[in-house]
Amino acid sequence: MIKEDERAGKATDKKSEKASNLAFKLTAICGLVLVIFALNSVTLAQGKGQARGKRGVGAVFVLTNAHSNNGVAMSLPTQAFSQNADESQEARKTQDKEIAKAAKPAPPKPPRFGGHVGVVIPIVTRGNNTTTTIADDFIIGFPFGLIVRTNSPVAFDFEFIPTVNRSSDQDFRFLVHPGVIYNFKKKYAAGLRAAYEVGTGNYGFTPLVSRSFKLKGRTNFFVEGDFPVRWERQSNSPRFASVGFAAHSGINF
Repeated sequence: MIKEDERAGKATDKKSEKASNLAFKLTAICGLVLVIFALNSVTLAQGKGQARGKRGVGAVFVLTNAHSNNGVAMSLPTQAFSQNADESQEARKTQDKEIAKAAKPAPPKPPRFGGHVGVVIPIVTRGNNTTTTIADDFIIGFPFGLIVRTNSPVAFDFEFIPTVNRSSDQDFRFLVHPGVIYNFKKKYAAGLRAAYEVGTGNYGFTPLVSRSFKLKGRTNFFVEGDFPVRWERQSNSPRFASVGFAAHSGINF
């Protein structure tokens, strides 16, 4: 009886041992399967990442090539537009320079010097309650002068007149006769001169009008009407005023 029980216990222990070994083997197999599955998952994940990277690099390469091709294709019209813009800018600069040059006032010309020579004869004079004509007292003068012409119609005339008067106590007289002349169109002019006669002390002023006629180059023949106003003094008499008219002609240049 006891032996049968021992045999039954040994058989039970063997079954338990077999069951434990089977469970261990199953557990080891499951663990190995899980490890293999995990390794496969990691490998697949790495492969997908590399494929995505390659795909991204390819896309970037394609986009870069496309942009480069477009740039090459668009470079020609861009260069043409840039060239046209440069030419337009140069033309505008040239036009601005021409406008500035036209708008810039010309430098003023320096004064031009000239002169005149001629003959003057008093026609009539009224003074000291007496009227004297050329028939009563013939006087002739030989005016000459230096003309300073400016860029305006105004000119300065420094005139001197030596005169000869045989019927006077003083045969030779010398008149200092500077003045300002304003030139109008068509060769007309008007002016005013100051007058001082050396020796006698007579003084006054002389309004005048003139007309020029072109001869050659800058040379002109002119006729002039003078209206001398003087404060004179004769021997043994007080100073008196006189006014007269004189004809003056000559050449200016």
